[in-house]
Amino acid sequence: MAFITSNLGRRYGSDFERRAMRNMSKTNSVTKDTLFVHSGFRTSSTWLWLKLRELEGIRAYYEPFNQVLASMSKLEAARLGPGTWNSHHPVSDPYFLEFIELLTENGGIKQFEPEMAFERHIPMGGVDGDLSGAEIGYLNLLIESAHELGRRAALCDTRSLGRSRAIKKEFGGTHVLLTRNLHEQWCSFAEQAADGDNSFFESVFHQIEFGKHDPFLRRLAEIIEKRAENSDAYENYVFFLLSQLYLNAVAFDVCKIKIDVSKMANCSFIRADTETRLSQALNSCVDLSDVKAHVSFSSLEAKSRNPAEKMARQLLTDMSIPNASVECEEFVQRAFADAFKCWDQSIYFGDASRTFLSKRVDIERKRAADESARAKALERQLQDLHLAAHEASKDAEAAHRDAAQAHSALRQHVVQLVEQLTAESSDKEDALRQLAAEHNRSIFSIAISRIRKRFFR
Repeated sequence: MAFITSNLGRRYGSDFERRAMRNMSKTNSVTKDTLFVHSGFRTSSTWLWLKLRELEGIRAYYEPFNQVLASMSKLEAARLGPGTWNSHHPVSDPYFLEFIELLTENGGIKQFEPEMAFERHIPMGGVDGDLSGAEIGYLNLLIESAHELGRRAALCDTRSLGRSRAIKKEFGGTHVLLTRNLHEQWCSFAEQAADGDNSFFESVFHQIEFGKHDPFLRRLAEIIEKRAENSDAYENYVFFLLSQLYLNAVAFDVCKIKIDVSKMANCSFIRADTETRLSQALNSCVDLSDVKAHVSFSSLEAKSRNPAEKMARQLLTDMSIPNASVECEEFVQRAFADAFKCWDQSIYFGDASRTFLSKRVDIERKRAADESARAKALERQLQDLHLAAHEASKDAEAAHRDAAQAHSALRQHVVQLVEQLTAESSDKEDALRQLAAEHNRSIFSIAISRIRKRFFR
């Protein structure tokens, strides 16, 4: 671990580098104008943060209000990155390397409090209220840590929309609002949920629940509580849409630069204008040419579209953004319309896809049924073979017993034959001896007879 952190420290800010950069700053002035990027979840915020991280002179912090920073260890900071979950993020170094030097040995950043993630995402005094002392101290720590390295701090967060005005009031700086077509953003949430990650939907309800001291979020919370047991599926879409639209609107007027990643991906002129504005604000060339439009999975049914818009329009009349400009109000109406336009397009272009996929599903179902029938037939054959093998085994055991009995009987028979043959052989030997004796006597008699004849004529 020491080796890992020491190498990361050399890259992302060691004490030696801080001292060296502090000395250099005496002759090379470093801008103290902090860059704040405010966005919702699943809005290509990680992609934009990586663009800032690549720039010389910028120290880009990833989600400084993320609750994991309350307990994160240095080892976790050196490991957690795009490849550790189904992020769809560009390939990069781990997310929290810039925080490693600030993490304690027991885990977490001392100045960070878990309540900063959601409980304080709307200041206690409302969207025009002030940051808490702890938040001010924590953000100052990050900004000064960047300055000690001779770099400009860029804080990119998905939990700062509701407190963006308070941050602007306290720290000044250049503020960027990053948005995405709200329907596309919802689809990204739904895709993550389909993959088993409900944290993004949960974050929406956290923002509403912990923002009940805000009049509009309190209105949404009251409806959610009343409709808890009798809600329709599309109502969650409405709560998502209006809460995110409201938080974007809160940040709209404090942000000098507005980036709509959906429009930028579909229009080269908008992308070029965004690159120019961002490059001027950073005094560095920013390349956004790899921006991509991507619509993820959506669980919404076409029949829910009109009821959802009706409910959302009724609640939109309750949305009052404090001290909002005319441009902000136009942004709200435009973003609202764009969301349902995108839903219409997904229905239109999705019909052919659904028809094709439906046919493919039918084909796959038939194929699966055929495979199931074949599998069952094979299973029956296997059962028959198993039964036949069992019967054959029983027959083999019986044959083995019969063979053993036959072998025993044959052995006894052979023994008897051997005994019989042995006895017969003994009798034959006696007879042969008798014959030999008689033969010898006969020969002797003949010889005597001849002698007699010869001498006694």
